[in-house]
Amino acid sequence: MSVVLALRADQTAQDLGEMLTKMEEDGVLTQLDKILQEKHLSGTVALRGVCLGFDDDGVAWRFGKTPVGTVSTLGEQYDRWDELVRRKMPHSNRRGLLTTVHNAHEHIIWRRKMKRYDIKAVEQKNVTGEEVQGQDDETHQGGMD
Repeated sequence: MSVVLALRADQTAQDLGEMLTKMEEDGVLTQLDKILQEKHLSGTVALRGVCLGFDDDGVAWRFGKTPVGTVSTLGEQYDRWDELVRRKMPHSNRRGLLTTVHNAHEHIIWRRKMKRYDIKAVEQKNVTGEEVQGQDDETHQGGMD
């Protein structure tokens, strides 16, 4: 599961800072953490984890640069995001489920990694199923002799 917030080119690191302050105050991350602990999500979430981050649409800012008229750099706000997610989502963090990303490229890498995990899980299930089927076949063939 992933949640990616799109940042527009006309936004500044200050805008991002204000958004992070609101997220800290409104408890949305704490609520998401509680939801992710529910039993019906535990298997899926435990397998893939959760990716939270930003897509800067390729033209917003450059990492580490201070946009005109702002006090902090985008990098400082991303560090704040990483810390906020881990602090407000302690259960998911403790379980090792959280990944934070700062741009579309990092999100694509995370999605590809999860796709590889899905493929391995299916292959493992198929191998296990084939082994069980083989054992069943041997048992049934042995009983016919």
